[in-house]
Order: sequence, then structure tokens, then C-alpha cells
Amino acid sequence: MHPLDPAEFDRIYSEYWPCVYRFCTYLSRNRDDAQDMAQEVFVAAFRHLSELRDPQAARTWLLRVAVRTLKRQTVAPTEALEEDDMPHDPWPAEEDRLFVRQALNTLSEEQRQAIIVVKLEGLSCREASRVLDAAEGLIRWRVFQGLKKLHGLLAAPEVPEGGAV
Repeated sequence: MHPLDPAEFDRIYSEYWPCVYRFCTYLSRNRDDAQDMAQEVFVAAFRHLSELRDPQAARTWLLRVAVRTLKRQTVAPTEALEEDDMPHDPWPAEEDRLFVRQALNTLSEEQRQAIIVVKLEGLSCREASRVLDAAEGLIRWRVFQGLKKLHGLLAAPEVPEGGAV
């Protein structure tokens, strides 16, 4: 692919902007930072478009660029996601979205990223290993451990009002 093919870049941008922005929002935990990150991802993609050998792998390639962009930032994300920070969530009920986001924020950064890439973005563990630059087996382990922790949090019995069980 020619490094400056505007038509191909426009297609990639149009098709993958929502995915990249959502992913950056999950990684950065802040809408403004995610907007900046997503823009950096597409600037880097434009500069290195010739490195994309298989256009079918554009999504994986762009998400990998997003992870590298986050790693280059000097401050790691530490804030919890706020209600208005997410461009799209797969859960329809507001209380479910908030509960799941809070649960995701309890995971280690590695587990959270693995679950976001595999479960929320729908990549295979093999694709996730390329995005996160980790062995496929390690990705599977992080997803397993993260889901195990989430299951414990999400399956915890609700305490009725007043605190009595």
C-alpha cells in the first residue's frame, strides 16, 4: 500500500475512528485524553500506512498503535471512568454500565486491557497478543484472571437498604 494513498487512509479513518476512539477512552479513562490519543493514532497511521501489509488487519494495527501511544504518555491513567466519558457501551441499562465500569477499574492495568481488547473489542487472543505486545498464553491468562475477579465482584449478593442481609 502506498504510504500517502489518501483514499485508503480516508477509508481506514472512516471505518475505524469509532473503534479507536472507544478503545482510547477505555485505556485513558478520559474523553479529552482519548480524543487526543485517537488523533495521535491516526497521525501515526498516516505516516506509517506503508507498514500495513494486510488492510484486513487495520483494526488490530490501529489498536496496537493506541497501546503504544498510551505507553509513551508520561502519566499512567489513574482516574475512574465517569458516566459521560464513554462514547458507547455494550450494556443498555445505565446502572449496568456504571457497575461494569467500576468493576473494570478494580482490575490490574494488564487484566483490564486484555479484557477490553478481547471481550469488549472482540479480538481473538492471538490478535490481542499483537495489540498488547504479549504472548497469546499470557493474554489468555490475564483474561481468565480478570474475568474471575469480575465474576466475584459482579456476582456478589446485593445488600438491601439498611445493610442487613
